[in-house]
Amino acid sequence: MNCKRVSNGRARILTLGLFIYAVCPLLAASPISTQSKVPGLALTDMHLNNGLRVILVPDHAAPVVAICVTYKVGSRDEQPGHTGVAHLLEHLMFEGSENVGKGEHFLLTLNNGGRANATTTEDRTDYFEELPRNQLELGLFLEADRMRALKADQSNLDNQRKSVQEERKLRIDNQPYGRSYLEIDKLSYDNFAYGHSVLGESSDLDAATLEKVRQFSRTYYGPNNAVLTLVGDFEVAEAIKRVRKYFGSIPSVAPPPNVDLSDLPLPGEKRETIYDPLARLPQIILAYRIPPGDTPDNYAMQLLATILGTGRSSRLYRTLVEEKHLANEVEVQAEARTGPSQFHILASPGPGVNVADLEKAINDELAGVARDGVTPDAVSRALTQIRRGLIQERQSVLTTAINIGTFAANFDDPNLINTTYFSLSTVTPERIRFAASKYLATSCRAILTTVPAGAKMALPSGTIAMPEKKELETAPTDRSVPIGSVRHLNRAPVDRRFLSVHLRRPSIHRLPNGLTVLVLEHNKLPTVAFEMWIKGGALADPKELPGLASFTAEMLLEGTTHRSSADIAAQLDDIGGSLSASGDFGSSYTTVKASGLAENANTLVEMLSDIVLHPSFRSDELEHFRWRKRAELEQLRTQPDFLAEERLMRAIYGNSSAAPVSATVESIERLTTEDLRSFHHSYFTPENSILGVVGSVKTSTIMSLIERHFGGWPEGQAASPAMPTVPPATARKILLVDRPGSVQTTVVAGNLALTRTDPDFYALWVMNRILGGATGRLLRDLREEKGYAYVAGSSFAADLYPGFWGMTTTVDTVAIANVLGELLSEIRRIRESPVSADELVDNRHAIISRFALSLEQPQDLLEDWLTVQYYRLPQTYWDTYPTNISKVDQEAVARAARKYVDLDHLQIVCVGDVGQIEYAVSTYAPVELFDTNGAQIH
Repeated sequence: MNCKRVSNGRARILTLGLFIYAVCPLLAASPISTQSKVPGLALTDMHLNNGLRVILVPDHAAPVVAICVTYKVGSRDEQPGHTGVAHLLEHLMFEGSENVGKGEHFLLTLNNGGRANATTTEDRTDYFEELPRNQLELGLFLEADRMRALKADQSNLDNQRKSVQEERKLRIDNQPYGRSYLEIDKLSYDNFAYGHSVLGESSDLDAATLEKVRQFSRTYYGPNNAVLTLVGDFEVAEAIKRVRKYFGSIPSVAPPPNVDLSDLPLPGEKRETIYDPLARLPQIILAYRIPPGDTPDNYAMQLLATILGTGRSSRLYRTLVEEKHLANEVEVQAEARTGPSQFHILASPGPGVNVADLEKAINDELAGVARDGVTPDAVSRALTQIRRGLIQERQSVLTTAINIGTFAANFDDPNLINTTYFSLSTVTPERIRFAASKYLATSCRAILTTVPAGAKMALPSGTIAMPEKKELETAPTDRSVPIGSVRHLNRAPVDRRFLSVHLRRPSIHRLPNGLTVLVLEHNKLPTVAFEMWIKGGALADPKELPGLASFTAEMLLEGTTHRSSADIAAQLDDIGGSLSASGDFGSSYTTVKASGLAENANTLVEMLSDIVLHPSFRSDELEHFRWRKRAELEQLRTQPDFLAEERLMRAIYGNSSAAPVSATVESIERLTTEDLRSFHHSYFTPENSILGVVGSVKTSTIMSLIERHFGGWPEGQAASPAMPTVPPATARKILLVDRPGSVQTTVVAGNLALTRTDPDFYALWVMNRILGGATGRLLRDLREEKGYAYVAGSSFAADLYPGFWGMTTTVDTVAIANVLGELLSEIRRIRESPVSADELVDNRHAIISRFALSLEQPQDLLEDWLTVQYYRLPQTYWDTYPTNISKVDQEAVARAARKYVDLDHLQIVCVGDVGQIEYAVSTYAPVELFDTNGAQIH
């Protein structure tokens, strides 16, 4: 989490994450960019003597560099009985090499202002870092050292095996519909290469030996089977010297064996049904095999996927959601794998809708496309949407590096970064009709239906029951594999200097009606973004109508006095633009956003002003909106993260307006158009609002547009939401939410903290990073040392009223008692024992160095200045930010821990199978029980 954004509404504590000899001529991009309307990139594409392909793309827009090493290996290269090895090796690649100690890779990257991660797919595995520009040599050293000399020992293997198994539980086994996404591949592919999960089977992971993993590494992890991509603020000649220095002497490996990815045509329609105890609503997935990526028919199917499922005016969304009210959501995707790819449609029926009726409606639309084709206007609209997406991806040097590496590894053509749009633009409506009729035949597809537990419906033949709940021990056993702390070898080339970076200042304007406007010119790419903060968010919700601010915001897009919801959707899709509005729970303001291509700035400003100033709040639109919200709430209540956050906020904030995290069934049913109009009238006024603009615009031109469209917004006396008064907790409590069938337990714990303007903000930020940051104590303890969890960390939120500090993890249920002991022990340690001087220096250095990365994304820059304006922070706030972080000393960290991490009054929430965890946790504090609907169990 970037501390600069921590104040923008309530932080979601439950979402963590851990991310040459001859130089070939430059690949000239200018002719392509003229044809494609997407700015081109000039690539330096070369090979070292050992076979390593190196691609360099300088980009001096921000002082950052991205490094991506893409290996041509994925789960497709695994054998039956040995699934998950590619992903397991990805984890082991962070556990140490000849000159980098265990866990030191992450520490060196993150503590020097960067970020690092890796991903494994069916076709490739990539490792990447984004760093301040002065740390380029560090990133190259780290990647080269583990390519040359990975150290994989038994203790690391055992620990990371446990971590991978917990990741599988987190992403698949403990999530509604988790198994569905695995089963659809098994159903669609007869070829084992694509028919099994990247995460692997638990039994195969248990059987994975150290020699098997080492052999896999020796086979595939050589320079001649990899692509190194650098994008960012560097000089090409100097970067080449450094690449030669670190990668040039790494020996090649024997060419890896080719994998036969071909597959027989589906013999006919294949159907299965999964019985899922964690789901509340059914779901259907229709999957069709299509040609590999970078082929004419695959491009045709990508365009068709956009026409069918991207945007609110897309064919399936318009028909299934807006017109026939059959689906609550619909997704369409055309994959671009190296081998046979998949075109799939996922839809969730709304409350009371029969899955068969939904499937028939989908079939009718697909048959219509195969028979009648699509219109030129639909193709043009899809191309505009794709163009906008491709341009926006260029904002990130890391995304660009990953995309180039993928194109080079999968299709041997890094220049696809430049030519993809041109290839798409040559697809005709007739080609799409032909491809649809060829590949979307009902006679050769896979259909998977997921049925909620307890649903009163007949199960077709071929039904798959979800795994039965296992009997676990009531007294947990410590099954972890302790392997010690991070090992520091201190051999990496680290530049300890801070980059001198400053945020570009916006110009600040005020219209006669009181609207404040911030304009930040940013000309890297032809995009523009608008963001408006309107004071009076969810804190202004009446007690009997939780969600009113959110409802009002979302209903802005359901029609104005000038446009229907269909008109808004169609016009946005025509220009490849986006509009969104949210009144996030726990926030003191409502947010309305618009973004798109700079050439459409006039239209975007006009549409933004229309939805903000002239919403219609029509009763018919409200009824459909109400129907969707009921289904959304049902889906939310299947998510352990949501259930944990709901209970924790209630425990911290009691019955105040800061407590709710969602609407209720009652507030959804009670909502009226008069409620919406009243809230809008009370809070949506110009003097209550700040409008920010960032992008490829001229200040004078954009201000003229804003004055034209917002200048007539009448002044009004804005209401001010009352800040919640929250009594302190009286004792530590454990709140258990019973989620039968859970194979993991989600744990969150927290307490009241501070406001955004509190002088302790900097100290709490440093303390929180030490305890729960990406290289913090919690993650090192629970994941790297004990193997209990895949994710663990902490965060805090701060607004006009006191926010909260909280920690979170999701763990193996049998370890829950041990995990609570570890969490409380880590809190006690940071409260009672001074942090070491080295730990403090490393974390301060990380926060200050990371400041460089924040200069890359225009919308992040805009939010930084909206934060200053909204909270009335000094205009020099970001200039003095590094200095204020550097002033945080050991005593300030200890003081922040003692003040804002309250061990004696901590509220602890556990979401899991109560029958298996209640006894184990009851020794830590008094226990209260709740069900997944939020009701207390007596």
